[in-house]
Amino acid sequence: MKSFLLLFNFKFIHLVFFLSIDKRFSFGQELNDYCKINPKWPNHQFSLWKSDFPYAGDVDDQPPALCKGTVTLNDDGDICIDGRVTYAQLMNQLEELGISDPIFQPAVRTISLNGQLIGGSSNVVLGSHGTYLHNFVTSYVLNGTEYSADDGLLMDHVLAASRGTIDGICLSANISQPEEYYSISHRLHSLSGLAADDLYEEDLALIFFGYFNAVSEFHKTTSAQNMILETISQTWLSLINFLVSAFPAFFYDKIPVFTVTGMSRLIVRGTYSTKDFPNPFTAAENLGQVEGVQIDVTWETFVRAVTEEGLFTKEGKEVPLYFNAVVKKLIATGGSNFNCWSDETIVMASIDLEAPAGQGGELDTYINDVVFPALSVHSSNITIHFGKRTAPGSPELLQSAIDFYENCGVEVGLTNITECYHPMCQRTNTVSDFEYPANYYEF
Repeated sequence: MKSFLLLFNFKFIHLVFFLSIDKRFSFGQELNDYCKINPKWPNHQFSLWKSDFPYAGDVDDQPPALCKGTVTLNDDGDICIDGRVTYAQLMNQLEELGISDPIFQPAVRTISLNGQLIGGSSNVVLGSHGTYLHNFVTSYVLNGTEYSADDGLLMDHVLAASRGTIDGICLSANISQPEEYYSISHRLHSLSGLAADDLYEEDLALIFFGYFNAVSEFHKTTSAQNMILETISQTWLSLINFLVSAFPAFFYDKIPVFTVTGMSRLIVRGTYSTKDFPNPFTAAENLGQVEGVQIDVTWETFVRAVTEEGLFTKEGKEVPLYFNAVVKKLIATGGSNFNCWSDETIVMASIDLEAPAGQGGELDTYINDVVFPALSVHSSNITIHFGKRTAPGSPELLQSAIDFYENCGVEVGLTNITECYHPMCQRTNTVSDFEYPANYYEF
């Protein structure tokens, strides 16, 4: 198997080199009233969102998600959204308003800001900087009533859409930043050779864990590079992002593609502009291709789980062959609108665990048996992003997330929900049947 993977990776790199003589590979979005490039693509990741609730079976049974909102600038310079828009649509409308600077954004640009906001720990990236979307919210509209984010109720109001639909959002102007340049470099590690010092290195932004090895990725703010070298670097990254988006999902459980995610990044080197590559690590636009769980803990908890408990590195605890784990370093800034982690700035680890579509049960088992026990030894502050798989086979993890949000002022165990728009709308450790809100879907 190792020989096969090495050959696979060699062929992959050879393909990249052959194709990189072209200028760019486009994987952009046709902007229209739909959130997805292809309206028939699933609105969320595979498991609960696709197969079980509320339309069982064929993905074609899901109503297309609508993103028909408008973007304006208020008197304070805030960027205000009326209705629902995706990040791609937001960037397009900002350009029409004369704002061409890049913005913080997630790995998938067809995610709506409204939808991401209700997920809880929703992260966004711009070049070498990563943080949480909630840090930029200044006000929002819930069921027709406008609220200031400074009132300390933001997380309780928006989490899992339990209080209703989010029909408007205003964001601080600093979600958009002037163009800057950043470099990308890597280091390959054996699983047994990964040490705490490696995880505290300056400029470490991402770390990829596979069945055989780990890869650290470093993002560092820098100055512009020679135009020819920059073009080559950007072409390679464009190609990697294109292949991620275009690779047939049919092969995910036939070929261990996920396990070489880190190795495929080794060829991504050089200097990049935040205007061309605001988020250096993108995911497939078709969310129905994967099972994914995002677990958020402090960076210190993550490091101790890896180095002391052997999470992802020791035999029996390594990432399964057909899965992968991508850990992103983020900065959480304390404040009245997002103080669940700390009232002060703190370094966070966002742990994305991915598996081929249809293997949610196996993913839950790995989380139950390996991931959650290793993390919980060092912290009780463990939560998940409710916009991804809500891990129904991991009740301890769900309860930990519920406890976490309750400790930062979110009301849980809701029994008075009349319209449930999310499987976690009741904020308990079990999922609920839900319906799609009629004003945001085409029935």
